[in-house]
Amino acid sequence: MFNKLLFSFDKEIKVTKNNAGKVWRVFIRNGVLRVGDGVQISSVNLKDWPKSSFFTIDAIVKSIHEEHDIVVEGKKEIDHASKGSIVGLDIKNCYVKRKMVSKKEIEVTKQSIGFSSREQFNHFNEFYIKFTDAEKAIDVIKLKQEISLLWFGQGISARVECVPDSLEGMYISLLYNKKLAIPTNPTFRDSQLVRKIMIGVEDKGQRRFISGLFEF
Repeated sequence: MFNKLLFSFDKEIKVTKNNAGKVWRVFIRNGVLRVGDGVQISSVNLKDWPKSSFFTIDAIVKSIHEEHDIVVEGKKEIDHASKGSIVGLDIKNCYVKRKMVSKKEIEVTKQSIGFSSREQFNHFNEFYIKFTDAEKAIDVIKLKQEISLLWFGQGISARVECVPDSLEGMYISLLYNKKLAIPTNPTFRDSQLVRKIMIGVEDKGQRRFISGLFEF
């Protein structure tokens, strides 16, 4: 059992009634998020930079709020949030490498996720996905087909690059210069938390979903 922090983004709120500025509603996928902790946010855009440029933000957790309704005043401030929680997150001391950036410049993307500041990860745009049910998948997967990966609730565009003769999986690449942050920690990589992926495919005018596992 491991307790590594991982959170995904549900919504960005640019203006709040308590004048905190931009905050985010996040889903704690694993571990514990605490006020004062250092965090990393992967694959963000920065205002006035091209949308094809992605950055990793280092920041400090300024505050965490219980999340009921984002328009309701007086949400209770808490000092930590555990796995399964949906909370409001405010950050401070934001840096890209050694350069400080304003919080209002940060724009999370569909591939953005958050880790502890101590977590190491690499970015990849090419993957091998092993089908959970190969017979079901092979009926709808075609070479050079555009597909959608459901990455922590967000749809990421990709393309099928190769289907090996074994028909057990496929090689894919992400489109539009996108990359996913994959932790180097083997405990993370071996868990279905990161490996499990849903694939959306257009087939005969209908949207179908098949399941698979990233093979790192």
